[in-house]
Amino acid sequence: MPTINHLKPEARFLEDFRELMRSSRNDGQNDLRQSAFQNFERMGFPSLKNEEWKYTNMLPVISEELRPASKELTIQSLSDLNLDFLSKGAFIIILQNGYLHKDISALNNLPTGLRIKNISDCASDPIFNIHFAKYADSNVDAFAALNTSFYNEGIFIHVEKDCKIDQPIYIINYTTAGEESVITYPRCLVVAGKHAKASIEWITISPERMRGTAFINAVNEIVVEENAFIDFCILQNDQESVSQVCNTYAIQEKDSHFNINTITTGGNKVRNKLHITLDGVNTETHLFGLAMGSGTQLIDNHTAVMHAKPHCFSNQIYKTILDGSSQGVFNGKIFVMKDAQKTNAYQSSKNILLSDEASMFAKPQLEIFADDVKCSHGATTGQIDAEALFYLRTRGIGIERAKALLNLAFAADVINNIPNELLRNHIMALVENKLYIQNN
Repeated sequence: MPTINHLKPEARFLEDFRELMRSSRNDGQNDLRQSAFQNFERMGFPSLKNEEWKYTNMLPVISEELRPASKELTIQSLSDLNLDFLSKGAFIIILQNGYLHKDISALNNLPTGLRIKNISDCASDPIFNIHFAKYADSNVDAFAALNTSFYNEGIFIHVEKDCKIDQPIYIINYTTAGEESVITYPRCLVVAGKHAKASIEWITISPERMRGTAFINAVNEIVVEENAFIDFCILQNDQESVSQVCNTYAIQEKDSHFNINTITTGGNKVRNKLHITLDGVNTETHLFGLAMGSGTQLIDNHTAVMHAKPHCFSNQIYKTILDGSSQGVFNGKIFVMKDAQKTNAYQSSKNILLSDEASMFAKPQLEIFADDVKCSHGATTGQIDAEALFYLRTRGIGIERAKALLNLAFAADVINNIPNELLRNHIMALVENKLYIQNN
């Protein structure tokens, strides 16, 4: 019999799954977990032979002897995380390795109409049961199937009909590892009822001196009902010992508005997949993304925007700045179905390479089955504008500072779309610090 070191990566999860099923309480989701794990075994992890994963090889990360992260909560207080950018009065959810840390979360005095619950407490919640695991496709995505197999806790946010939340809702996912290599399964379901409005910030961080390595396998599902407005921001600022796959699925009903910002400044290998379905007339969707790569980082952004109904608008703007021998990937798809007449859909990928060793792979795509639409897409990759650099130099600005200023202006086109001022300023400082380090 082969030792564990010679098993395929998929086989190493079987015993962990059996142990989970033996120890899990009957929360009504075991059949879902069993089905998802069967799908995972059938598909296996994607390799470079899979067109969707052509440039992103996660197998070296997965092939490590990853163990499920401990449920032990080690953070003593919110101040331990140095989150000085959090808005005063905000609702703060702290997850450690995907597990809810109630003691240091700030969830007291929730306003009427806002419900925030641990997924493990949602077995009898009718809204949760209507939507949970209905949009993350465990039939075709191995990582979504693996998350659905192993999730234990997570966050359910329900913004009820007509409820408008003025303060942001922060979900801080703090990833830790001892000497070992761990895998975590954060899970989030957001349901915004009719005419509801909220801003949600999903942030992943890790300690500066983490001894082990970690792999985050996250799934977010977002439902935006009729005339609701959701602003969702993903900030990934982990240490280089942390890799991540983050799958986000959103579905919109008529007259709804959904913004999503994806900012990646840290991590080792990071793969983001956004799958958004505009399933009602007059829906509007904006996707903004910024990737900052250095060293040997790999940052992969995949988007799929499905226009299923007429009179809808979507806009995608993704920017990437790469230094060292880092790699970037952007694969954006727009699908316009036969009935989605009067669609407006735009997509842009702009990328800057700061070194000869950095590389970018961009593939914007359109599939249009309607005949009355306005759609466009494009991608550009190059170096810093020489004329703009020369102009700054003539004003007495040193070359490294001039490069940093131009790159910061390039990134600001995305960052300025984040409505939360404190978070926007925090991200701008992260980007500026990374640009300064890269240029010195």
